[in-house]
Amino acid sequence: MSIAHPEDPRCHVELKAPETLFLESPLALEVILRRNDTDPRSCIFYWPPDIAARFVLLRHTSHGLERVEVAERRSEAPDVLYVGDWRQYLFELQPHESSRYLELLHSYRRVLRPGERYELLWPGAKTCIWDWGDIQDHLDMELRRRESCISIVGGSNISFTVEEGERTFPSPEPSPPSEPLSRVPGAPVLSLNIECSPTFAKDQSKKATVHVIYHSSCKGPDDSTPITFHTVNLLSGNLQRRRGQNWEYFESEEMPYQIYDDPDIEVTPGRHADFISLQPGEQWTRTDSLELPSDIDIGEVFKYEFSDRVIDWWDWGMKEDHLQTTVKLPCWVKDDVVEPRDNEGRPAIVVPASNVVEFTIV
Repeated sequence: MSIAHPEDPRCHVELKAPETLFLESPLALEVILRRNDTDPRSCIFYWPPDIAARFVLLRHTSHGLERVEVAERRSEAPDVLYVGDWRQYLFELQPHESSRYLELLHSYRRVLRPGERYELLWPGAKTCIWDWGDIQDHLDMELRRRESCISIVGGSNISFTVEEGERTFPSPEPSPPSEPLSRVPGAPVLSLNIECSPTFAKDQSKKATVHVIYHSSCKGPDDSTPITFHTVNLLSGNLQRRRGQNWEYFESEEMPYQIYDDPDIEVTPGRHADFISLQPGEQWTRTDSLELPSDIDIGEVFKYEFSDRVIDWWDWGMKEDHLQTTVKLPCWVKDDVVEPRDNEGRPAIVVPASNVVEFTIV
């Protein structure tokens, strides 16, 4: 039976989310893990990857709150966890320090109803895989389940309303990429930056230059470990049209031809064009064609940006190090890797939102 000792670390969860979630936009909330004991030592602990399965979802009805069941797979914590370079599912906290990340609620989309209001509650949990010290001190060691567990205190909750459609935003001022609050500990640090002309003629080809920058491996300031990653989730930004005081999303008028019934295909990241390699400090630059609606008028304003993105597959090393590596893609190719689904336990690379570029049709 797991027990908690008064001298063990104490943590709690805070949740943050927009007042309104839109069913055609990513469903996500910010999870903040905060330590609130006074022991001066660092501590590390295991935090499960399927934390969304542990939330309690409640719907407001005329009779009060009604629990909504979400079919979310819930994994069991391992008895032993090897601490490798990618620091699988480990968080490190100093006293009164916090760590935050973005939790995606993929499976909730099936049960959320537009026009309804919901409460999401963290009921509390325990983690029995933990230790004093920092992650660096535990590299190449095993963490084992302890008799005493860290209690992640429950009670935190958020309220939100669900609506159809996509979220729209008022016009922001162009700004550099923000600090990636949703980064996963131990994951390489990447960012996106866009360059674009402030004006385009109506009949002119409209293009933007996109830079994907690899800043750091998270192994130390002098580390030069390269990475190879799948670029599919970094290929298409959000193009919006100003309508009065609001911004309007629109889809390309050209429907791509895709085959959905063929089996998945096996590819080699070391040879496939949709996988690239970068050294820390290097960047991958490409040009995006901006497809605007056919009914544009002179004087109209558009903007282009990338929201937070998660790279679906990556690994350490250059492409030539992955000539024997294989992954599977869906038959239409331009989509997430389907096997291995969990990126073999490496932490997700969350690329924060890019800067915003605006341009006017002249």
